[in-house]
This record gives sequence, C-alpha cells and structure tokens, in this order.
Amino acid sequence: MIDVLNEYNPPFRANRRDPYTSEFRLPRPRKTITIKNFFYSALDMWNKLPLHIRNQMITPKQFKLNLVKQGNHSNTLKLTYYFGNRRLEYIFNRIVLDLSSLGAHLFRHNLIDDPACSCGSPNENTYHYLLDCDIFDLERNDLLAVLDNLPNITLPTERNSRQRMQEIFELFFLPPSPSSYVAAHAIQQYIEVTERFDS
Repeated sequence: MIDVLNEYNPPFRANRRDPYTSEFRLPRPRKTITIKNFFYSALDMWNKLPLHIRNQMITPKQFKLNLVKQGNHSNTLKLTYYFGNRRLEYIFNRIVLDLSSLGAHLFRHNLIDDPACSCGSPNENTYHYLLDCDIFDLERNDLLAVLDNLPNITLPTERNSRQRMQEIFELFFLPPSPSSYVAAHAIQQYIEVTERFDS
C-alpha cells in the first residue's frame, strides 16, 4: 500500500484515489470471488482506516505500528494470504482471478491466438483445468478424494459441475480451521503435481 501511495508511482495509479477522502475507488467486481482476492480486499481495508492514518506519508514500519496502536490489525486473514507454499498460493489466486497462464486466460488478454488445451479441448479455462482436463485425471481424483472427506463440508455430488468448482474456491477462502487447512493443502498439491504452471 505504501508503494501505491508513493509519489514516484505513475499518474494513472494516483487517479484511482479520491483527492478529498484518500480512499481508493474500487472497481465494481464482475465476480463475487473478486472481493476476496488480496488486492481488492487490501484496498477495501485501506478505505476503512481512519483518515489520519491514511494521510500520513510514513515508512512501512511506522504505518504498521500505527495500525497496531489503532487496533486495526486482524488475526483472521484469509487462508490464501499466508498458508503453505507462497508460489502455489500465488498461482491459485491467479487461477481464481482468470489471470493465470491457462490458455483461455492468455487468449482473453490477447497474449495467444488459441485458447485450446494440449488435451484437445478447445478452451483451457479454470473449470477445464480443475475439473475436466483428461491429462490430470489421476491428480484430480486425489484432490477430490480429499475434499469429499472433509468434515462439516458438503460438495455437490456432480463431480464435474461448475457449482462444484465454486465450492472448491470457497473452501480455500474459509476462515482458518482444520478443514480449510486440509482443503488449501490439497489444492496446492494439485497445482504442484500437475506441473501445469512450472514453465
């Protein structure tokens, strides 16, 4: 956040701040899951800070100390922000936001000419990678076996439904609990063993 406020940042970033309240103008999210991503929620938390903290141009260390003094720190951070392997949590968050190196995501941003998957599917999107791609059937079975056995959590019975994918995403954003840690670890393991994002 300190870097975003820094005077050396490009002008287009500064235009996202209201000059009177120091609040960032948050874009209207197209997906409800967007609200849970790190950058969006960080800006939302910034907007909720007292004005005197937002207007101080200080070092990151002083900023953190002021947050602690004000009681604005939280011990209930979303699981994806600090659990497990940093690289794998970064990849998963990019998948959720449709910003990964999956074919459909790259195609959407005009970085490649064809969104097809190497398995032959015409569209390598998030749904396809997590629940449908034939290349990762074995790895997916391991992932779904773990998720199906989580206590107090019921996933839709149709294994390849889009509702099931949404439920998997929601598992990753649960407040810290034994079930959410197991779910986060299983999803990170799936990303790692598929090796889809290694190149």
